[in-house]
Amino acid sequence: MGWSAITALRDTYVPIILIAGGLFFLFLALVNAVIGKVGVFAKRQVSTQQPDVYSPYEAGLRELLGRIGQDHPGHSEALVYQQRLIENITRCRRYGDNDMHRAERAAIIDQLNKLTLSVLGMSFSELCNLPVPVVVEQLPERSRWRKWVGIGIIGGLLVLFGALLYVVPGPPPELTPIVASPNGATPIPTSNLTPIPTSPPEPTPTAALVIPEGQEWKSVRSFPSPGADPSGIVRVADILWVAVPCDDKVYGLNLEGGIEAEIEMPKPGCGPHEVGLAWDGKSLWGAWWDTVIQFDPDTGQALAEFEVDLDVVAITWDGSTLWMIDDDGNLAQYDRSGQRLRRLAVAVEGPPTSLTWVGRELWVADLYGELTRFDREFTKIGVLILSQCTAGTFPYNLHIYWDGESLWVADAGQYRILQCVLVD
Repeated sequence: MGWSAITALRDTYVPIILIAGGLFFLFLALVNAVIGKVGVFAKRQVSTQQPDVYSPYEAGLRELLGRIGQDHPGHSEALVYQQRLIENITRCRRYGDNDMHRAERAAIIDQLNKLTLSVLGMSFSELCNLPVPVVVEQLPERSRWRKWVGIGIIGGLLVLFGALLYVVPGPPPELTPIVASPNGATPIPTSNLTPIPTSPPEPTPTAALVIPEGQEWKSVRSFPSPGADPSGIVRVADILWVAVPCDDKVYGLNLEGGIEAEIEMPKPGCGPHEVGLAWDGKSLWGAWWDTVIQFDPDTGQALAEFEVDLDVVAITWDGSTLWMIDDDGNLAQYDRSGQRLRRLAVAVEGPPTSLTWVGRELWVADLYGELTRFDREFTKIGVLILSQCTAGTFPYNLHIYWDGESLWVADAGQYRILQCVLVD
């Protein structure tokens, strides 16, 4: 068998073998993806019915609340820690554990240890029948099958690419184009011709506000909230308007925290819901549940009222219209008359608690202290962590307002008002 015959066999069968190998790798990736999905689903189904590493915490919480009873002075404090720990466990079961979740859980358990020691004479960890300290680490469920899916896809694509090198002809040899001279004499290579200058491209516009990832904040002012669980917050000149739903009031504070004015809410706002505030340059707007009310800040009188098609947790003003969001991330734009102009959804890590326009960016804060930034097309452009803008160990249930130079924060978990600025 001559060399030409060997070459012919190679060119005939090697592409077939490579294509078959590539398809096999892709088939392997598909099988692993299906098996992995079924396995993860089965694990989740089982985990909802069988105890896991977080079950002792839940049992400890039930035991704690059962022992101290509803009439005990520490019962309300225990309920707060119960809510925070259950939310932490739910996120870990749904998305997997990580360093941030473990740190948050350790801080909550530390507070529970102090509470149970003072009330029951034993630590919360002992109440859960766990060793002290408790460190729980949970590996992601999907890591193994995702690895094999990735290997299958990459291997298949590489093998198919090798097959294409055989079956797709290469580019023809590069030829130098020529232009005949005016008198038909020796052709002139085009490389010797001077190109015609073109107009320069239009400059790319730059963003009005540049904030790098990981940008830190610092608190420059902090004072107590006028009531428990402060919610919406806006600044109007030297007055901060802060909504306190359980007081059924919106308080006007000076910049040192003193109460200068009060507005009675025409509808009770206390309960598991937020009250949003916005300022349009003339009037104060309040929003909760499906109701939006316009107030005269000087008299406290309601000027107008309309209903919307979502349960509002926050409201803000963009210079010409009102924007509202619910705790599922549904965003709606309304004019002052109550006419809806637009509705869409934005994706944030946790349930939204507030939003504010910062130049041409929309900032949305969620329950867990992450601040997600969107451009005017509502494309996500970054995330900021408000860990320096909280009175507690971890940012939780923060409500924000940007006044053009600084960020005002109503910390509902710690009952404080803070003013934060970007670190130079």
